[in-house]
Amino acid sequence: MIVNEGQGPDRLSKAYLATAINNIEHLGFAFSYPLLHAVRTLSKEQFEAFYQPLIDDLRVLVGAHVKYEPMYPAFPKQLMDEEDAELYLNAIYHYLTWDMPEYGLEERPPLQDEVKLKVIERGSKTDFYDMIRQLIQAKGSISQTDKEDIEAVIEHANPVELDAILPPEIPFKENAGFVAASLMKHDKGV
Repeated sequence: MIVNEGQGPDRLSKAYLATAINNIEHLGFAFSYPLLHAVRTLSKEQFEAFYQPLIDDLRVLVGAHVKYEPMYPAFPKQLMDEEDAELYLNAIYHYLTWDMPEYGLEERPPLQDEVKLKVIERGSKTDFYDMIRQLIQAKGSISQTDKEDIEAVIEHANPVELDAILPPEIPFKENAGFVAASLMKHDKGV
């Protein structure tokens, strides 16, 4: 994450910072110390502009943005009470029609497993440009998400930034064609 340290006396409160860290931990991530230090210097407004896109992206990354509706909300109790034939037919019916059987919802406590968190490091523009350059230089097809990211960077890059992003050679022809098309689309011919 690229975070410029805040300037001025307004600093993020401990309550805001602790709540944000807790929310991110529930998604399986943690801030590195340098990132934590930089975030702590932000004002409340700067932090909110940083936090919401981050939490949205992390939810998508781990699949937490999808609303989960279990077929058997009281599992395993409910599963053990049902006849095997009914369970099987309910599953087949669900997969063919996407309709859910009617069962009552019971709250289940969250897992209490110890989880190793993925640490989010503080980055720089140089790190960002290196990452984009590595994507462009991939020796195989790049994902649609990576293509969208590369195109957004090309669209907003100035000539100096393009020099930092574009590698001298793009080994995979499909990627070379994509980058060339994106450069032409955004009038960034080099």
